[in-house]
Amino acid sequence: MRTVQLSRDSSRGAQPPPPPLRKLILVAALVAVLATVWSGSVARAEPVRLAADLRHAAIGSRLAILEDPLGAWTIDNVVHAPLTSRFAPATSSRVNFGFTGSAYWLRIELDRLAGAPTDWYLEIAYRGLDEVSLFVPSPGGHWRELVAGDLRPFTSRPVASRFPAFHLSSLPEGTSTLFLRARSAGPLVVPLDLWASDEFHEHLQTDHFELGVLLGVLIAIALQSLLSFLSLREPAYGWSFATLASLVTADAIEEGLAYQHVWPASPWWENHSFVVLAALGAGSFVGFTRRYLDTAARFPRLHRTLGRLASAWLATGLVSLVMPYAWGIRLTTGLILVTIVLSFGSAVAALRRSVRAARFYVAGLAAPFAGGIAVAFENLGWIEPSPVTRLGFEAGLLVFALLISVGLADRMYEIRRAKERAEHDSTIDELTGIPNRRSFDLVLAREWGRASRTQSTISLVMSHLDWFKRFNDAFGHLAGDQALRQVAHALRDALRRPADVIARYGGEEFAVVLPDTDAEGALHVAEALRQAVSDLELSLGPSSADGALTLSLGVATTSPQLGDDPAALVATADRALYQAKAGGRNRVAALEAELERSDRHRA
Repeated sequence: MRTVQLSRDSSRGAQPPPPPLRKLILVAALVAVLATVWSGSVARAEPVRLAADLRHAAIGSRLAILEDPLGAWTIDNVVHAPLTSRFAPATSSRVNFGFTGSAYWLRIELDRLAGAPTDWYLEIAYRGLDEVSLFVPSPGGHWRELVAGDLRPFTSRPVASRFPAFHLSSLPEGTSTLFLRARSAGPLVVPLDLWASDEFHEHLQTDHFELGVLLGVLIAIALQSLLSFLSLREPAYGWSFATLASLVTADAIEEGLAYQHVWPASPWWENHSFVVLAALGAGSFVGFTRRYLDTAARFPRLHRTLGRLASAWLATGLVSLVMPYAWGIRLTTGLILVTIVLSFGSAVAALRRSVRAARFYVAGLAAPFAGGIAVAFENLGWIEPSPVTRLGFEAGLLVFALLISVGLADRMYEIRRAKERAEHDSTIDELTGIPNRRSFDLVLAREWGRASRTQSTISLVMSHLDWFKRFNDAFGHLAGDQALRQVAHALRDALRRPADVIARYGGEEFAVVLPDTDAEGALHVAEALRQAVSDLELSLGPSSADGALTLSLGVATTSPQLGDDPAALVATADRALYQAKAGGRNRVAALEAELERSDRHRA
């Protein structure tokens, strides 16, 4: 406060203020004195009382706070007037200053009662602090400075913990005042916890175990996605692996595990790695979204937009290696909001089109977002710390990974079913519903190879509808199609063995493959087929005198040897069919294909 003294010349001849004005001045002075006394009383936050039964306390609400806008003050400045009177009590249990260029000083007053432990640990349960110094009083009125933070190698920390922590050994009975200075390019969050020594070490073990289990399961799911990608060559699995691997690594960085166990001697990489890995993870997630929801086919414009977003993430990851951390984290925050909007928008659009995979996607995405919101609310001091907030994001990420794994498996099942349906449809004649020419070729090749290996007999029946052109001319093509369906079903029903396969060979021709069937058995089957068509009584005209559709059949039988060509069997059955046609139709003719093969071998 600056004091101004009036000179004698300036005060000479001044008149005393009138009585009402004097009363106002006295009241104002009294109010000023009372305000000064009151403000001085609240500036001293209530001390943290360390009792014998106390093992842990969150002390954010017991702090007094001083902002250092230029970050230039030293411990000697803040412990003496006028700065010592400027400390203000914390207004929230969660100390969060957001993005700021200022340094902040926190005054911590501890009151150790008789019988309370003498060894304590002060932990800041937040990784991303660049500069953290704790000033502890030492004999002679001096201060001992303990330094942590991400700008120093992890190995130089006073306590080997993933979060900055300080050991308060031999804490004297009575009141002790500590000062903590913090400054960071990222969000300045200072969640302070005080632990008794034994409780702190148990807390570290439990904390590492819980995080290790969650991250271990996530790593296992990521590796499963990698193996699935290598075996199935499905790009969605590759994107899933890249997403999980990057996000798990980014989370290990955010939780301080990477700095502690992977690169403890590299502060530079510690301060850039999170943005790089988060950008890679988010970009991979966008790529996964495009593939998993098949946006290229369903939403072409959205697909292109997502592609640009993925490119923006990749550029952010690269540029963050050279840009200040504060810029990188702000850019990442903005892109995360865009990614959330576009990813949920893609999912909603897919749900509206009844895309089955979108249900797993939405349910999986909701979990890490909910966990992230819980963590954000805790950082803002809106909710109290709990296991949900402490491990909320990791648990949400695990739910996401599990649901996406199920969704990918379901998607692959649907793809496989679609392929099977397509393959099945490609072997079924669309008009008659029985196997088509392609299916006939596959069955004949399979049964021919089996007969060659086992030295067994195989027979083939080739058949042709007699007078079908006259039927079409008389009744039209629609009636002809219906007649073909009736004939096909009658021929199929006339077969008695599951191994016997009938197929539409082309037009009004039908072929039957008869494995393990000799000539006599094949003739018997062919006669049953001929009779089945006759029993349909498909008339060629309006009266019975016009005749009806009949079936001519040619039968060929052989015992193939390795290297023989099944085309010989087909050619022989065709010749037999022509003999049946030439012999007057509506009859069966047979040839022994093996004789032709034997003659060929002798030749």
